[in-house]
Amino acid sequence: MEHINSYINKPIQIIKESIISVSDRYNKRLKVEVASKQSSLINLSIEDENTQRAEDILNTLIEVYKQDAIEDKNVVVINTANFIKDRLSIIEKDLDNIDAQIEKYKKNNKLTDIVSESDMFIQRSNRLANEGLSVENQRNMAEYMKSYLRNNSKNNDMIPASIGITDNGIQSQITEYNSAMSRRNKLLANSSMSNPIVQDLNRTLEDIRLSILRAIDNLIAGLKIQSINMKSEEGTNMSRIADVPSQQKHIISIERQQKIKEELYLYLLNKKEENELQLSITESNCRIVDSANGSMNPISPKKVQVVLVCLILGLLLPSLWLYLRSLLNTNV
Repeated sequence: MEHINSYINKPIQIIKESIISVSDRYNKRLKVEVASKQSSLINLSIEDENTQRAEDILNTLIEVYKQDAIEDKNVVVINTANFIKDRLSIIEKDLDNIDAQIEKYKKNNKLTDIVSESDMFIQRSNRLANEGLSVENQRNMAEYMKSYLRNNSKNNDMIPASIGITDNGIQSQITEYNSAMSRRNKLLANSSMSNPIVQDLNRTLEDIRLSILRAIDNLIAGLKIQSINMKSEEGTNMSRIADVPSQQKHIISIERQQKIKEELYLYLLNKKEENELQLSITESNCRIVDSANGSMNPISPKKVQVVLVCLILGLLLPSLWLYLRSLLNTNV
């Protein structure tokens, strides 16, 4: 209270400066040193007239760095979440259409319960269909990814990762692409598209994107062959179900499509939960060992040095003056 009362009825001078000038001044005062060549520890220090202000600046700087690192990690995760969200929306509409088809067909043909007349063949058909589900899922996800890569509006976005494409080559290329995109975006934050490094990264990103597209085309072609073989075997089995009513065949066909969509929908829901969990537990790759702690003792000016310099000057200057006076004395 005494400290506050000492300012009553006294003029206070306030100086207003721009954010840029203040940040530049403190940036020059900031010192960053590596603890040792073998260590990953970094020492941060800053000189200021106010101890609390210096501590706040260092602590805030570290918190902002940690938050920036977390946001940088989450860019790919958020982009993947948006990709999965779009796919879920499309599949929901497909499932609604399939449900409507089944309901309409049963209503038009007055069907309430279809009893299977050849359970053995139908079970075998279902088994073949289940074996082809994984192939269909991979093919659908590859088609989604191909459509995503051909969308020019997504050229500046990260490519979604971990969405079910099991090809290690494609996954490594996606990781390389996202890493290059992250470097380019950081450069653009303090530069422009005319920067030679940015232009070089843009060419690299374009080459990787085209390479991923070619790899996905090859993957889709291979999955199509697998799917054709599965359907051929299934068609052979279906042809043996000669006595099954046409209504039942139609319902089985629709329900099989429904099951494929449901499996894909559940798979994407699971990926969505995994993605959200990863987003919630993302941590920064830096850790504070010691929080900012300023000394209450002033570091400048150093009283001992000032007194020592003044003492030396006090002895040196008079001696020099007397010496020069004796040299210039020409009286006889």
